[in-house]
Amino acid sequence: MKLPPRSACRSSRRGASGLLALVLWVFATLPQGASAEHRRRSDTGEGSRASSARPKRVAKKKKGKGKLTAAYRKQKRRWHERADRTMTSRWQAQGLPPLVLRPVGTAESFVLRPRDAQGNFDDSERQRAEAAFACRRSGETHGIHPRLLSLLYKAMRHFEVPYIHVISGYRAANASDGSRHRAGLAADVVFPGVSDKKLSTYFRAQGFVGVGIYPNSGFVHVDVRQSSHFWTDRSLPGRPSRTRGEAKALAHKMDQLARRRGEQPPELDIELAAAEESAH
Repeated sequence: MKLPPRSACRSSRRGASGLLALVLWVFATLPQGASAEHRRRSDTGEGSRASSARPKRVAKKKKGKGKLTAAYRKQKRRWHERADRTMTSRWQAQGLPPLVLRPVGTAESFVLRPRDAQGNFDDSERQRAEAAFACRRSGETHGIHPRLLSLLYKAMRHFEVPYIHVISGYRAANASDGSRHRAGLAADVVFPGVSDKKLSTYFRAQGFVGVGIYPNSGFVHVDVRQSSHFWTDRSLPGRPSRTRGEAKALAHKMDQLARRRGEQPPELDIELAAAEESAH
């Protein structure tokens, strides 16, 4: 057998060694580069189908609807507690019982003596009503529409309660709500021992009134207007209104019945008469 020349063998071995060295170098550097790239892509979020297709969502905090405080719930219960029987008996025993107003937040009671059973009052008594309805924020007073006092008095006699809690009466011009409150045409009230539903039903039957029920705040709004409007507002105390008008047909019917009884829409100034759609 004829062997290849030595020079050819040496050249072949050098070529094989070089090729082996190249392969080893490639394998030696490839994992390190891939590992570094993997780390880079991992740090930047590249190469992840989930992260590229579905970006991270920031969870939004749900706004709480809020709730009544324990102190306010207790206050509501106190407003609606039945009046003392002895006090009620003494009030009823008077020939023409007075209209007794108790503004919340004060310890004072305002006793108004009516001229008749319809709840008409002299000027001096109406001035006392202005003090009872004074703005809670500023202490300012305003004239109170005679029919509003009449509505309260007749309701007081109907339910035979010796006093009325006045939650809100007149509101000064800088108040942010309650246009009829600002004109001395409205009151937010609670009758002790009488549910807000029963009280609102009575007021709605009078005709030419605005009557709102506030289940969470715990009172009934009543105002004087030329065309009745009824609503429910489930807002919490101090929160924006959530007024929902209701019973339009009933409101119209009550106004018709009032006319049949010989009653006429109350006289209001032009600006208020044009604002009948206002809930307040």
